[in-house]
Amino acid sequence: MRCIHINRPGHDQALSGAGCSFLFSLLFIACPHFNLLAQDSRSSIDSLTAIAERQLTAGEIDSARDNFEAALDINKKDISALIGLGKTYFMVKKWRSARDEFEKVLKTSPGNLEAHYYAAICYREMGKTKAGPFRANDWKNSRSHFQMVAAVDSLFQDVLHQFSILEEYDKEFEHALELAHAELRLRKDLTEPQMDLFKLYHHFIFVSDTEDSFAWLRVHPSLYARYFTGEVFRATQRLDDAARVFEGMLQSDSSFPRQALFLSLVRI
Repeated sequence: MRCIHINRPGHDQALSGAGCSFLFSLLFIACPHFNLLAQDSRSSIDSLTAIAERQLTAGEIDSARDNFEAALDINKKDISALIGLGKTYFMVKKWRSARDEFEKVLKTSPGNLEAHYYAAICYREMGKTKAGPFRANDWKNSRSHFQMVAAVDSLFQDVLHQFSILEEYDKEFEHALELAHAELRLRKDLTEPQMDLFKLYHHFIFVSDTEDSFAWLRVHPSLYARYFTGEVFRATQRLDDAARVFEGMLQSDSSFPRQALFLSLVRI
């Protein structure tokens, strides 16, 4: 079937609105090869992004970037290719470039949780190197993206853990600890949040007034709070009190890491 050519003398200006949509529909009906071209383009994009994702997993970042960009040459708004390209920058800590790609996704897909998650981390790390209102603005954007993801799906990757890192940067320690504990309750399969929780508690008690630390630990009971109560005792030279805490935890059937308890006892 031949393509229909429409030519009306005196009406060679561009069609718009419903007329343009109608003409486009006619062209697709009259020219089936347009559909085939669209299908071929989709297939090419899928093939390129699949190859790029395998390369990204293998750490071949430059090759992955080339293939994601090739996919975007076919369709500059393809969600998978934009996210993949953003990840190639993310993995080498090019936060601004990565952020730009994730923000492109959110312009056309504002509910995309993956783009919100990665954009939040990018803004967080960008703000870390700034000061004053520039830092505050980046961290405000980061917080907004984290809140979006957490409100929709608090189990998405390690979003609460990543959010807690932002709050620690911003010295919002109490909220950071609440988020970190929530992550452990919800995602017991993740190991990094467990390790980072120790660092977060140490940071908290190091920068906080001793009495403030004791007060917070008392009203937020947990095995971690009990252990770090002992650490505050140890740091303030109340060594007998510290030893009683650590020995008591060793004697109980607690799931708290015993290596940490033995190490703290050795340090007394």
